[in-house]
Amino acid sequence: MALGVADIANEQGKTINQNIFIGGFDWTVEALQAIKGNRYTASVGGHFMQVAWAMVKIYDHNKGKAAFTIGSNAPSYQLQLIDRDNIADYQVLLNNPD
Repeated sequence: MALGVADIANEQGKTINQNIFIGGFDWTVEALQAIKGNRYTASVGGHFMQVAWAMVKIYDHNKGKAAFTIGSNAPSYQLQLIDRDNIADYQVLLNNPD
């Protein structure tokens, strides 16, 4: 949806990252290419890594470590923001979307 908003903003003469800022969720190839091309402001993602983190926690739990703390409200994994300042760090996601 955010990419559609970016297209409409462009059609209406808005300049992305100057007089309008557009972001969304999911690190799709299209979103990352739009960030790189300055047609989109930012994307929050990384939730696919939560599955990997869950596997680490399950492994630790099965090995007797206190991997799950009851009553803790702290998130175990933070989502990440990709924007023009760090898009180069995530280039690998554009090179191999699998």
